[in-house]
Amino acid sequence: MDKPSKSETDVLVVGAGPTGLVMAAELAARGVSGRIIDRAPVRSERSRALVVQARSLELLQKMGVADELVARGRRTIKATPFVESRPAANLEFGDIGVDDTPYPFLLFVSQAETERVLEKHLESLGAKVERPVELLSFEGDAEGVSARLRHGDGRQETARVRYLVGADGAHSTVRHTLGSPSRETPTPRTSCWPTQRSTGRERTTDCTSSYRARA
Repeated sequence: MDKPSKSETDVLVVGAGPTGLVMAAELAARGVSGRIIDRAPVRSERSRALVVQARSLELLQKMGVADELVARGRRTIKATPFVESRPAANLEFGDIGVDDTPYPFLLFVSQAETERVLEKHLESLGAKVERPVELLSFEGDAEGVSARLRHGDGRQETARVRYLVGADGAHSTVRHTLGSPSRETPTPRTSCWPTQRSTGRERTTDCTSSYRARA
């Protein structure tokens, strides 16, 4: 087997979900040398999250991407969560923080759209997600971290970085290696059927979610 090639950079971000993409974009915007990798060959079109909250939109506004994301989604003012196939509550969101935020609503938008907007923003900063590249293992020392990577063609590489950022989800190689369990529990099954209606101020969406409790 060929010896792994070697590379150096300041920060290696593992995982190109929303968290990893935001981290990589903020590093690039500040001139920090970094890379972001994901083991999936292409971005998933399946949504694993459906709602972006006001505070997240405020932070995305500072990055310059909130308005585009809002345009791609639907503003939600009501939700009815179901537990064991029964409605648990009727929730109103429309007036929460109306005086404190420019986004007084929950934004109903798929994670796939969120990632698409963030990846486009990242590329505008001169960076891009490297796919498919998998983190196999890593070791830290007083000077930084040595990360062993495998590319889609089977080529291996040893990346020497100052910082390693684990944004690779519930089955995180980073967390597993560090022995740090994820607090993330299996995602409840959620279904939403948006319907358009008018409040006189804006279009809104009624969203019904179905949650299956786990023992």
